[in-house]
Amino acid sequence: MSRVFTLIELLVVIAIIAILAAILFPVFARAKAAAKNTSDLSNNKQVCLTHLMYANDSDDLFVTTGASDLWNNGSQTPFNTPIPPAPNVWRGWGLLLLPYTKNTEIF
Repeated sequence: MSRVFTLIELLVVIAIIAILAAILFPVFARAKAAAKNTSDLSNNKQVCLTHLMYANDSDDLFVTTGASDLWNNGSQTPFNTPIPPAPNVWRGWGLLLLPYTKNTEIF
C-alpha cells in the first residue's frame, strides 16, 4: 500500500517553512548590516592611519582639503585625477595617500 501525502499535510509543511523563513530573513539582514558597519569602520581606520603616515613623512603636515591655501593655487582637479607633479598644484588627497596603502578599496 502506497502512502500519499494529503493536500493539508503539504500545506502545513509549506506554512511551517514560510514561518521559519519569515523569522530568519530579518536576522540575516541584521547580520549583513553589522558586517557592513564593521567593514566601514575598518576602512575609516585605515584611511586615518594613511593620513597619519603621510603627515609623519611630510613634516607633520596633513594633506590639503582643497581649500585655497599654500598648497593650492586654484588649479584643482577632480578626486584622484592623475596629473603631472608640479609645485603648488592640488593633486587630491586620495592620490597623495595611495603610496601609504595597499588596498585602494578603502577610499
